Amino acid sequence: MQSEVIDGILSIEDEAAKIIEDAEKEAQGIVDEANRKAAAEISSAAADTAREGQQAIDDAEQVMNAHLDELERKLGDPERVPVLPEDLLERASDRIISRITGVGAGNG
Repeated sequence: MQSEVIDGILSIEDEAAKIIEDAEKEAQGIVDEANRKAAAEISSAAADTAREGQQAIDDAEQVMNAHLDELERKLGDPERVPVLPEDLLERASDRIISRITGVGAGNG
């Protein structure tokens, strides 16, 4: 009788250990899936942001080219377009990049 009780207790302990093991595996699977989904969402958001940033750069280039075309048209002769000093062009491009990206000029 006593061995039957002991066998019953051991059987219950084995069953409990199996339940715990299964629960741990399931929990790990849930965590792994959540990590996979989070990584995919982060990657997608980063790609969206990169596309938006590139679109903003493309739009700025189009506006700049339109302004240059308009300036050339107003001057009548493209050869008469004034050449701006290199440092002024560099500062202007830095400001454009800063506004588009939010980096630099005290923002980064």
